[in-house]
Amino acid sequence: MKKVLLIVVLSILGLWTASAGLSDWFFCQVKSEEVVISLKKTEWFYKCKDTIVSLESLILQTAKDLMTVQTYINRWRDRDYWLRVKREKITSLERYQFVRKNIIENMKTFEDNLVLKSIRYFVIAITPYKINLQRSLVKIDAMSWTLTSPLIVYRTLLHEQVATIEALSQSKTIDEIVPLLTKYIYLKKEIVWRYE
Repeated sequence: MKKVLLIVVLSILGLWTASAGLSDWFFCQVKSEEVVISLKKTEWFYKCKDTIVSLESLILQTAKDLMTVQTYINRWRDRDYWLRVKREKITSLERYQFVRKNIIENMKTFEDNLVLKSIRYFVIAITPYKINLQRSLVKIDAMSWTLTSPLIVYRTLLHEQVATIEALSQSKTIDEIVPLLTKYIYLKKEIVWRYE
């Protein structure tokens, strides 16, 4: 009985462990042993978060049923029948928990892969911009003996932007990417403003 209660408490405490960022837009299809995650809602695909909430509700209800079954077993009421029902409920509970865990893990993997591919695409798209910055730096560095204060500031901005683009290409998590993208946008605006 305590074991069942512990499972229920852990399930409730573990509610909604999927990350909140992109996962709001994920749809999933649960098959017998696999979970398919997609950004597009098609037939038999449902919001992953809704599926997880439904599974958590089933886990909670099954745990409550299991506690009720255990009280019948403890009272010796048709013990063989209730032991069989208990085994079935435990199997169902384990299956629901497995599917829930599988959905959360697949959502995390899908989100990580999506972020990495998006960053790779972004870095490829801004590579010509980075090359232009590096060319400008070479020209500025060639005139190092005539640098004025505004030109030094401009050179510093160019160095920062190139470093930010390189850091973006190395980043792997959304927590690393967001501040770098913010810095990239800020520096791009500053460089355009200083250049005009």
